[in-house]
Amino acid sequence: MPFDWPDQQRLALAILVHLDVPTAGSGSADPAGGYALSAGFPRLSQLLDEYAVAVTWCCSAAVLEQFPQVTEYLRRRRHEICARGSGHNRELTWSVADEREAVAQAAQRIGACTGVRPQGWYADAQFSVQTPALLIEQGFRYHLNDESDDRPHWQGALVAVPIASDSSDLNFLRAPALAADQWLQYAIDTLDVLHAEGEVGTRMMSLQLHPAVIGRPGRIHALEQFLQYATSKTDIWLATTGQIAEHFARVSPAPADDGQA
Repeated sequence: MPFDWPDQQRLALAILVHLDVPTAGSGSADPAGGYALSAGFPRLSQLLDEYAVAVTWCCSAAVLEQFPQVTEYLRRRRHEICARGSGHNRELTWSVADEREAVAQAAQRIGACTGVRPQGWYADAQFSVQTPALLIEQGFRYHLNDESDDRPHWQGALVAVPIASDSSDLNFLRAPALAADQWLQYAIDTLDVLHAEGEVGTRMMSLQLHPAVIGRPGRIHALEQFLQYATSKTDIWLATTGQIAEHFARVSPAPADDGQA
């Protein structure tokens, strides 16, 4: 069903920051957890503050519990916290009971740290056919484990807010020769195409960031230039993934006969 963004904005832009730290035997998705917190996080958060951009921070409960300075910053600002599923079972197959407990614990612990239970879920390891139903049980309203489209859609009673890996800053690690200016141009080109398509159809863009990657001194300028470019346009809605999911659910109600996935 076609729908529009608020105030007839042409494109929704969601910036996601993945913040995690390595734990014993976890193989954390954060490639440099120590640097992420000591240098990358302060550098990135200062830039986001300068542009007054509200973003979605994908955090595990462990980060919020172990690093109160991070939790306090996120509570003071208008950023959203999306629950990041633990990766400690990355190589294992969870039972329904195991996954139910993991989801419940993440929701409870993040809520205890921040005062707000998370509405969104991102699984850095396991996302199974049973996951959507387990998320609904705990009051989650959307998830980020989808790359199938350039606009949100329903998956049962959950909103699937798509995110893209091709513009992620992790490409600096996947392709070590990638220059910051090349990444910047790719991100701008992505925004331009989706922005143009937004004139005739609903589109959204996501930009995934990691403090240990984009927060390096030789790369942070590329993000600053992207923010300059994006905020110079008056018809782009810079929103959290939660705001995008909430708006989509309000204007495009789930089909009455669509059961839970």
